[in-house]
Amino acid sequence: MVDMLCRTGLVTEAFQFVQEMPIESNPIIWRTLINACRAIGELKLGEEISRQLIRNDPLYESNYVLLSNIYARMSDWEKKRSVREAMYRSGCWKFG
Repeated sequence: MVDMLCRTGLVTEAFQFVQEMPIESNPIIWRTLINACRAIGELKLGEEISRQLIRNDPLYESNYVLLSNIYARMSDWEKKRSVREAMYRSGCWKFG
């Protein structure tokens, strides 16, 4: 359901759906939502969710990559660089 809402550009509705689900959401659902936020320009929401994922799982590299991509979309190169540095310091680094 979250993916379908995101694909149709209804990111706010997808976010609300996730918050109201009777089961606990998992990181995959949140990453789907972040990618949709970046794609349609809901960058502040994507940033907020990404930061929460990093706090919950600081060793999972894609959480940093998603936030870095949000900052790139915002053309905030300083924040993008700082996220990549934090990723490196945490011990997980995406090569390539």
